[in-house]
Amino acid sequence: MKSTAIAWRSKRTVKLERRTEQLRKSREELERARDAAEQASIAKSEFLANMSHEIRTPMNGVIVAELLEGTELSEQQRRYVSIILHSADTLMDLINDILDFSKIEAGRLELEAIPFVLRDTLGDTLQTLAKRAADKGLELACHIPPEVPDHLVGDPTRLRQIIVNLVGNAIKFTENGEVVVDVTLEGQKDDGTRLQFQVRDTGIGIPEPQQERIFEAFAQADTSTTRQYGGTGLGLAIAAQLAEKMGGRMQLESTPGAGSVFTFAADFGLAPEEKKARPLREAELRGRQALVVDDNATNRQILEEIVVNWGMIPIVAPDGVAALNALERASGAPPDLALLDLMMPGMSGFELAACMRLRPGLKEMRIVMMSSAGRPSDEALLRRLDVSRLLVKPVKQSDLLNAITDALGVSMREDEGEGHASAAHLRTSPGLTVLLAEDGAVNRQVAVDLLTKRGHRVVAVGNGQEAIEAVERGNYDLVLMDVHMPVMDGLAATAAIRALAQSGKARVPIVALTASATAADRERCLAAGMDGYVTKPFRAAELFRVVEQYDPMRVPLPEEQVTAVLTQPAAADASVLDWERALRNLDRNEALLRELAAMFLIEYPKLIAALDAAYASGDAAELRRAAHTLKGSADVVGADGVVTAAQRLADLGREGNLAPVPEARRALKAELDRLEPALQRAMLDAE
Repeated sequence: MKSTAIAWRSKRTVKLERRTEQLRKSREELERARDAAEQASIAKSEFLANMSHEIRTPMNGVIVAELLEGTELSEQQRRYVSIILHSADTLMDLINDILDFSKIEAGRLELEAIPFVLRDTLGDTLQTLAKRAADKGLELACHIPPEVPDHLVGDPTRLRQIIVNLVGNAIKFTENGEVVVDVTLEGQKDDGTRLQFQVRDTGIGIPEPQQERIFEAFAQADTSTTRQYGGTGLGLAIAAQLAEKMGGRMQLESTPGAGSVFTFAADFGLAPEEKKARPLREAELRGRQALVVDDNATNRQILEEIVVNWGMIPIVAPDGVAALNALERASGAPPDLALLDLMMPGMSGFELAACMRLRPGLKEMRIVMMSSAGRPSDEALLRRLDVSRLLVKPVKQSDLLNAITDALGVSMREDEGEGHASAAHLRTSPGLTVLLAEDGAVNRQVAVDLLTKRGHRVVAVGNGQEAIEAVERGNYDLVLMDVHMPVMDGLAATAAIRALAQSGKARVPIVALTASATAADRERCLAAGMDGYVTKPFRAAELFRVVEQYDPMRVPLPEEQVTAVLTQPAAADASVLDWERALRNLDRNEALLRELAAMFLIEYPKLIAALDAAYASGDAAELRRAAHTLKGSADVVGADGVVTAAQRLADLGREGNLAPVPEARRALKAELDRLEPALQRAMLDAE
């Protein structure tokens, strides 16, 4: 009996030991899997950081259109430039959002809550897609009834991203007909409102069995769709998740061959209505007659609803013949205004306008024309027919109101010039006291000159330790903190300054300055205690916008009259030196750019010497810092080739891989040898 008990205990011990060994192996496997996942996450973050640089760099070529805004342009050309700039901004938003997809997956996406104007936001967004719709002969329209509030608080960038995804897909999968965005009021309280957004098209539709997969990441209805239309299938997945974050679930109704309808609801706060003179302008329109001619029923409904809301009396016609007949039947004085679609079957808007001008009673009628496609060669015809304005469809309500009031001679009063003020030309009084921590001499000079010109007082230091000492000694309204600096970097300096606040020192806002642009970079800055983020090289408007949000005395004043000249140094190779981009980033301050170019020629040999010394001593961190500073300085003066070569060295320093440095150093020298004479010629040409 005793031996049996001993044997039983022995077997139990063996089983427990075997189970313990199995648990140990399982734990080790789990730890290995965890480590592999962490390594994959780190690799993904590095990949996103590098891709962010690579994707954002070409965008400077699109944003260069800002230069055109300062030249003498026709009204039509100015609209085209405006659309280009809105397109560039939207594309940049989308790039950043896609790079943040890992953050969405992790459920850590945060929405902004800022005031915005709904009708202008959607109007600007759809105008960036208008050309794609026009190229396919599609009507693109946006219907927002009068009862929908206009001044909201929410995240306009995320709303814009959802609409761009849905409308872009609708255009892609529609060959004939229309794409329409409908916004309706679902509910409203004192402090907020719930809106329903609907994007409908007359496209190919989606079979019911495949509709459930449409919102999955990297999935489309079927592989043939991918081959025919392209795309990764990521856009709808992002849009659906953003819609849920905004308070509503994305829904789909679709019939193959008859089109699709995507619907989502979103919650917004209510912003106070701006005190504008627009109601006074609308009051002067009351009782005036307007002829509305458009072959598309949706557009006719939208235009009729808008002019009725402004108190005007519409005469609506689906084509030119019907419009002329309606004018014949009309009793009394002719309409004050005609809103004509340009692209109509049978009789175009131009032909209708010509017929109207031949009739004695219609010679003085004001005409505003609308077109889905740009027709720059028709400006002479527009003048000959005395057309007051050509608007791009879908027409923003604010643009339409401006066009109508201008055509009818209604005074603009307080909102004269509305829409032309830019963030880069806001003025502040009495200005901020700013501490700038930046080790790069060129970037430091850029920030000092731009902010000083705006009326701010700037104290500049060269590293994080000096920034801490400056904050201890004095009082600042704001600190601009470079992230990568010698002695002490910006993240460590920020943590130290935040510790000062805990010991009784007043908390000062700190804004990061860095060339990195990923979500992970932003999170590291915020985790260190920073309040904001500016990407280098600075765009003047962006720097002013971020800095001046911390000024409680900020007062917008009318935009200064600036005459800008496009400077194109003839001898400078565009692949070596992009002088125009540099000029645009400096708010078109050519004298400052010449000064910075001269400073770069003095400073870059010092950075090369520091880089070579770091390589000789095997100091990868210092090599990265020197290359990073050189890259930032070169970017300021538009030296794209040097930027690329210096970035390569900075990457090698970050990786701790010094073996390829000599080859990368030779490539950098070659770019600098090309740059120096080009930069000197550009400085002479610009004098």
